[in-house]
Amino acid sequence: MYVLVAVLVSAPPQALDIPDVVVTPGRRAQPALETARTVQTIGSEELVRAPGSSLPDLLETTPGVFLQRTNLGAGAPILRGLIGPQTLTLFDGVRLTTSVTRAGPNQYVHLIDPSSLQRVEIVAGPSAVLHGNGAMGGVVHAVSLDPAAEPYWGRAQLRFHTADLGGGGSLYGSGRFGDVGLVGGGGFEVDGPLRLGGGDEAPLSELKAGGGLFKVVWEPTPGLDLRGTYYGQVIDDAGRVDDSGKGDVRLYDNVDHLAYLRARWSGDVIRSLSATLAYHRTEERVARAGCETTAIDEKTKVVTDLERCQALDPSVITKRTETEDLVDTIGGDLGLDLSFWGDRAVVQLGAEFYGDLVSSSQRSQSKEDAGEFAPFKDAARGSFSDGSKYLSFGAFAHSELVAYRLAPDDMELRVGGGLRVSSFSATAPDVPELGEVSYDHTGVVGAAEVQLVWPGRLNLYGTYLQGFRAPNLQETTVLGDTGTKFEIPNPDLEPERSDTFELGAKVQIERVSLTVAWFYSLLDGTITEEAASYEGAETAGEGQKPVSRRVNAESGHFQGIETAIRAELWRFTVAYSMSWIEGEIEMADGKKVPPRRLPPVFGSASVRYTDKTWKAYFELGVDFAGAQTELNPGDEKDPRICQTAPYSGLLQKDCTGTPGWASLNARVGWQFLPNLRADLAVTNLLDANFRRHGSGYDAAGVDARASLTAEF
Repeated sequence: MYVLVAVLVSAPPQALDIPDVVVTPGRRAQPALETARTVQTIGSEELVRAPGSSLPDLLETTPGVFLQRTNLGAGAPILRGLIGPQTLTLFDGVRLTTSVTRAGPNQYVHLIDPSSLQRVEIVAGPSAVLHGNGAMGGVVHAVSLDPAAEPYWGRAQLRFHTADLGGGGSLYGSGRFGDVGLVGGGGFEVDGPLRLGGGDEAPLSELKAGGGLFKVVWEPTPGLDLRGTYYGQVIDDAGRVDDSGKGDVRLYDNVDHLAYLRARWSGDVIRSLSATLAYHRTEERVARAGCETTAIDEKTKVVTDLERCQALDPSVITKRTETEDLVDTIGGDLGLDLSFWGDRAVVQLGAEFYGDLVSSSQRSQSKEDAGEFAPFKDAARGSFSDGSKYLSFGAFAHSELVAYRLAPDDMELRVGGGLRVSSFSATAPDVPELGEVSYDHTGVVGAAEVQLVWPGRLNLYGTYLQGFRAPNLQETTVLGDTGTKFEIPNPDLEPERSDTFELGAKVQIERVSLTVAWFYSLLDGTITEEAASYEGAETAGEGQKPVSRRVNAESGHFQGIETAIRAELWRFTVAYSMSWIEGEIEMADGKKVPPRRLPPVFGSASVRYTDKTWKAYFELGVDFAGAQTELNPGDEKDPRICQTAPYSGLLQKDCTGTPGWASLNARVGWQFLPNLRADLAVTNLLDANFRRHGSGYDAAGVDARASLTAEF
């Protein structure tokens, strides 16, 4: 039957209930307490009872994860200060991050529907040896539903939330027929305008999403597992208005298709031999409206009629632009796990290959003197050069050895390490002003770890982890308005690298568990941005955005502390988590600046009462974040951070950053029938008006989120 593991919303207990959680950050299953990494898990029950309807909603309340959201359809996790292509997103071990993943806030995590998942694992810190390019800040790994251990199960759910008068539902089922197992179903979401704290309404915040999962598993002989999986998700009409003060409004449509075939054989010495072939297609269409503007000085223009512009009133729209970017990815991997001396030595070998083919187009139309729009005209180029290619290959070896064991169930000294070689090549034809762009890079990264493990009770660990990321097509070849700036390409970008040292402790004593980690990351060649000029001007594009290009910084660092504690006292469970990070980037000219969108101190605290007789619980919690005044020069030009007033189009001359905030939340749940339960979460009980640092809109006001779930 469907496995349920209790989790809290403000500080999920699955992330803290270390001995009972099996995770796969090292590409193999092991208890979370025994991993030499900071790992958080959103488990199956939290995915069912979740107060939010999207994966970004759930990540917002996960310890150690800071979420940036430009609009309701977006949600980019920041792991240890890094975002976008500096973090890696996986679905059942298959890469979702592509060569055009935006180097900053994006909406791709929102394309993963929680109702299709068994669990989500968040690994903090570099994972380059085992997971390859881009896993510098960490990994978000979504693990999909699998055919149940028992012959049949099903789950139906309905959801409703008040802040946007929206809701959704899902239906999934599984069955086994001899040696064949099936799981399939789908879900949908329809959201209306979002009510913010204090009573205002977020403009253009409606959203529609839906998708489904189908999986077939065949086990013809013991130890042999053959499976095929298809997952698809659609987001329609996700509005973006953070730059509407400059007369720029956008609607995003995203479609994601993933299909893979996997064969896995397991034995004694060969614990796992696997091969995966995957096809992934991403489609992004952006409909952009340029509204009438008024000049308030020689350099600044603001929208003439903000309300009608945000409503996409044709009478104030002067130009429409439609962009379509398609990426077709074919990839796969081979993996071999070996075990010796009664699991005292584990060796992992693997190789991966992914190839991206990019199609991109753009067309636009302008309003003529008579007030009618001229026919659409195709542009010579879209966001990217049509036919751009990006190839990556990697091979790795990793081992872990129990060097000394006091007794079978007593203290163990474990050592481990690994090495990966990665190669990348890219070509892009007809890049404006550059012609054909072609580059290739090769990188070698390593990892080492030492642990003192008392199974089920204690893990003291120290790790040295290297990160590596080659520049992608978005950074090297994009030309045009990317939101808050006008980007120009830089084909001379070099890979960015990091060296991270981490010390951590995981403790489980009776009903009390504690995790704490300190890390220090040295950065080399970090890809950041600097002011530039285009055609002799410092601003360009329809909204006269500041011109920017990606460059390699000289050096930099991040350091931080992450901690979480959970204690069970009679029927009460108390949980607390906190993350602190600071960083600095040294530019090529010697100037030292904070990194972009550096998270403030943030965390959560909660207390929960559980009555097992009534199969009910009640929880009261608070999420919080401190003020962030450490701003990068790019932050000071970002209307999501430094706008004088919401959607004013004007930037503060002396920007003070983002104020601190706290949100009081409550949850209650009751399984009133053997197969039927109801859950209610009320977030932001005090209707506070606040914004998460770097986001494009304020948080929702008082929001009651109810769900009714039937399992059979």
